[in-house]
Amino acid sequence: MKSVKNTFLKYRSLLIWVVSILLLYTLIGFLLVPWLAERQLVKTMQQRLGVEASVENIYFNPYTFEATVDNLQLTTEQDEPLAASEKLYLNLQPLQLARLTLRLEEINLADTTLHFRRYSTTANTLTRLADNWAVSAKEEAAEDEANQSSEQDESLFSLEIAEVNYTNGEIHYRDEVPKEPFETVLRPINIHLQDFSTEASQNASLDLAVGLENDAKLSADGKLSMSPLQLSGQITLDNFSLQSPYRYFKAQLPFELNQGRLDLQLSYDIDFADEAADIDLSAIDIGLTGFSILQPGMTKALLQDGKLEIKNASYAFPENQLILDNVSLTDFKLALTRNQQGDLNWLQLIAALPGKDSEAVVEDTDEQTDKQNTSPFTLEIGALSFTEGEIHYRDENPQEPFETVLRPVNIQLQDFSTEASQTANIDLDIGLEKDAKLSADGKLSMSPLQLSGQVTLNNFSLQTPYRYFNGQLPVELNSGRVELQTSYDINLAGDTKKIDLSEIDIEIAELDIHQPGESEALVKGGKLTISNGLYVYPENQLTIKSVSLDDFNLAATLNEQGEIDWLQVLEKMPDPATDEPDTQASPLQLDIANLAINNTKLTLMDEQLKTPFTLTMMLSGSMQNFTLAEGNQIPFTTDISLQTGGDIGIEGEIQLFPELAVQAEATIDNLALKPVQPYLSKYAHVGIVKGEVSSTAQITSNQQKPFSLQANLTVEDVQLDNQKNNEKLFSFDQLDINTIDFSLAKQRLAISEVIVDELYARIFINEDGETNVRGLLKEQPNDKAETENKDQDSLFNGYELAIGQAIINNASSRFTDASLPIVFDTHMQALNGEISGFSTLSEQPVELTLEGKVDEFGLVEIDGEIKPLALREFATVKLSFSNIDLPAMSPYTIKFAGRRIDEGRGDVELTYKVVEGELSATNNIVLHDIKLGERVEAPDALDLPLDLAVSLLKNKEGVIDLTIPVSGSVNDPEFDMSAVITQAINQAITNIVTAPFKFLGGLFGSDNEEPIDNIRFRPGESDLAPPEQEKLQKLAGALAERPQLAINIPPTFAMEADRQQLKQAAVEQRIESRLDQTDPETQLAERRQTVLETLYREAGLSPILRTLQQEFTVKTETQETAELDVLAYNADLKQRLIEAESISATQLQQLAEQRQQTIIDYIQQHADVSNDQLKRSETVATRLEDGWLKLKFELVTL
Repeated sequence: MKSVKNTFLKYRSLLIWVVSILLLYTLIGFLLVPWLAERQLVKTMQQRLGVEASVENIYFNPYTFEATVDNLQLTTEQDEPLAASEKLYLNLQPLQLARLTLRLEEINLADTTLHFRRYSTTANTLTRLADNWAVSAKEEAAEDEANQSSEQDESLFSLEIAEVNYTNGEIHYRDEVPKEPFETVLRPINIHLQDFSTEASQNASLDLAVGLENDAKLSADGKLSMSPLQLSGQITLDNFSLQSPYRYFKAQLPFELNQGRLDLQLSYDIDFADEAADIDLSAIDIGLTGFSILQPGMTKALLQDGKLEIKNASYAFPENQLILDNVSLTDFKLALTRNQQGDLNWLQLIAALPGKDSEAVVEDTDEQTDKQNTSPFTLEIGALSFTEGEIHYRDENPQEPFETVLRPVNIQLQDFSTEASQTANIDLDIGLEKDAKLSADGKLSMSPLQLSGQVTLNNFSLQTPYRYFNGQLPVELNSGRVELQTSYDINLAGDTKKIDLSEIDIEIAELDIHQPGESEALVKGGKLTISNGLYVYPENQLTIKSVSLDDFNLAATLNEQGEIDWLQVLEKMPDPATDEPDTQASPLQLDIANLAINNTKLTLMDEQLKTPFTLTMMLSGSMQNFTLAEGNQIPFTTDISLQTGGDIGIEGEIQLFPELAVQAEATIDNLALKPVQPYLSKYAHVGIVKGEVSSTAQITSNQQKPFSLQANLTVEDVQLDNQKNNEKLFSFDQLDINTIDFSLAKQRLAISEVIVDELYARIFINEDGETNVRGLLKEQPNDKAETENKDQDSLFNGYELAIGQAIINNASSRFTDASLPIVFDTHMQALNGEISGFSTLSEQPVELTLEGKVDEFGLVEIDGEIKPLALREFATVKLSFSNIDLPAMSPYTIKFAGRRIDEGRGDVELTYKVVEGELSATNNIVLHDIKLGERVEAPDALDLPLDLAVSLLKNKEGVIDLTIPVSGSVNDPEFDMSAVITQAINQAITNIVTAPFKFLGGLFGSDNEEPIDNIRFRPGESDLAPPEQEKLQKLAGALAERPQLAINIPPTFAMEADRQQLKQAAVEQRIESRLDQTDPETQLAERRQTVLETLYREAGLSPILRTLQQEFTVKTETQETAELDVLAYNADLKQRLIEAESISATQLQQLAEQRQQTIIDYIQQHADVSNDQLKRSETVATRLEDGWLKLKFELVTL
């Protein structure tokens, strides 16, 4: 005991120090360190980061060096959460510092929540914290810069972490940069890191599991070495929704991602020990399902459904080699759309992808490629299959947008490689619409690019590609099927492309081709067969054994504008010359051994006609050794049989190049004229009853003789009927045109002789006064008429036309006028004569000499000179009718005036002359001893005093001699000779009986512009103006010369105009009488004001004068006080007095009678006219015309 005590006493001081130190250490470790740590943590976070920190409890064991932080909370100054952790545990091994190692035995972080927010492209939660740290650390940064060189030595300590556990963590992520900000939460996050060390050749184990949104999961496990930096292991991504990253890139991508799930698994081995990274990705399995991509604004997905699987893929870097053992694409549906501007939606998406970032990536990639000397990229695919795919194609560019679906699409690719001299096998099967199928199999080499194999197209509908080219082709394709088979060998390596197509067999059937808007098919039915074809490029040589067109129905139509549909189609076809020429290809060399057309029907239609023209014929023909080579004579035969009757045969030889040349014989046998009926019906209501044409001709066309024809033509038994009256209009027994000789080179047409026998013509005027010829002609549009006139004028421009003579034998005609109340009918018979020969090279007019008989005792003679090809330039014709019985003309007088002619005879001489398109004619009509008969009711007859007209016209000898001039322009498309003559006669007679005052005035020198059938007066006046006095003098003279005539003179007034003038006159009269009573020394305006105000008060009008004066009181710029506008005030008072004035009906009647009496007095003062000739009639109310009122006379007989 003593020794213990002595020992204790001896080491008492030491023990006290030790105990004190231990106690102090314990107190510092358990109490002071946590307190300081908490204070320092809060202070540092606030000062350096601007973050508010709070800790529920910090525990530190100074003996085990274990530290625990409970409920750590970090928030911003705005009280926004940054991080929260329920528990952080650290276990430090300080004894390991002895071997220069900082070792943490364990780090546990549990239930930790992190908040990350991205404010802009350059600002986020971390950058803001870093900025706060940088601002608060400027002084430390300066010191660190001064001591930087001393701190660049390598660290003396290595770091070891035995185990790190991050459990049940989560990250709240919000991104405000995209157009549509979004939030997402990653949870749970579990990370396990074991045996981590910074020492060389030490591997750590890493396990990672992250829960993503939409039930996705990311997991990874592997090894990690820090020295050298190496990573290896496996990565698995399950059920990952592509919408998660899409939201982040939504504003940058030109498409909308609706859905899509990704499954990924791969092994990785990455080594950064050397300057060039060594990357080996293997066992790559990728699965993509439920894919759906849409273009903004569209409802149909660009890409949807389907499944993509990549099995056992690998990628090696820097070898830059990608190997895909197996690629499978199943059930994909792709939507391809071409908009109205011709842009494909997929190309639009590619073009809309971000460009600058892409370029930066390319530049960075190029720099890395240069530094790391990577190999060229190579791709190998063991097997690729695209099965049960669909391509939905919509084209909105054509005039009629269309959609089509290609399905199923099956593609098999075996042993594909981008390396040189490697050949892949490819099989393609595509189901097209309407049960068509495209199949291809062959070989494919990428380096050099070569293809070979066979292509088969079965049951392919031509409507499928036609819809795509609908806007470019001028036809509509309703149906058509193609069968095609060929072998191909294509070599695209080098500058010269080589294409060899052999064993080409094509069959096109069931064609139905229309012009837009037309019901009749241009081509229908039939079969086009091309057998054993061969095409070689760049030689551009096409050789075909045979081409056959069988059983086609063809139709050609002349539309309403006079255009042939086939020519329209050819003109509107895309011009191949507009494409860039292929400088490598030679001119096309085409050779066809046999070309045949068999049993083909051709239907010709003309829609210009009201009754469409239809002509059907059967065609057969053949051509041997057809070629585009120059100088070859190609034998051909053509047989045409018309359904309406008649046959045409042509046989000869044709040369296509270098110039077109034809030598042929043509025969026409009994070709019926009936098919011409629709052409004739377009211009006239004339029917072809019968008629046939026969001809023989020799045709030559070559460079020396562009076109020459030698022929004889006979037209027999022709009859044309009036379709309106159903009677014969025109006929002849035979027309012979002998020895026709036409030469295009000489521009000459010569006809030896034209003979017509038994010519008959029917002339008829219908009830409306229209001739049958005029009535039968159909009205044509002006522009067409002008075009036709121009065509006629220029038809022989530059050509020589010569006809030896024309002979008319025993012609006849019948003339009937049914426009009259009594039908007029006459016959012309035994008309014989000649028309002399003429030539376009001669200025000699053609002479006409014709003579015939009219009815029983009448004679008609026609003599004249005309230029047939220039009738509008010169024509002189004289028609003489002698000894015409006037009672027979009663139908005309009844129609015009409702009177018969009882007695008289007449002679008519009509002379017409046309010079340079202007017609001047003289119609001399002489009537002897005419006597009018009884009145006859006629609906269109003029109700005129015809006896008066006859009395005016007949001279002392009882002869009426009328000369009626006719003029006009025959260049007017509406000009009609017979109508002009009829109108002139009608107008001459009508003018006399309908305007007797004008006629009477003419006898006494009055011009036509001043008729004497009325006298004009000013409103409120009865005085005669000087021009009216002149008219009354002429009228008075005419009444004096014809005492049997009288006029009715009505008292006339215009109620409103006369009343207004009478009211104004009455007011002005009272004003003037009152002015006489005022002081003449006073200004007139003031005197008028006084008078008007007095009259206003006497009339008892309102409003009162003071009110009116206020309305007219104004203040000008030069006046300080307002003054009365006296002139305006007086005018208003006067107008109010006029409106208040009253005029009676008696006063108006008195004014009218004063005008009547003024006229009577003036006439009797200037001529010897009896009171009986000046009759007073009833009062007439009228209206003003140009400030005058008219008093109109009525002519009567006594």
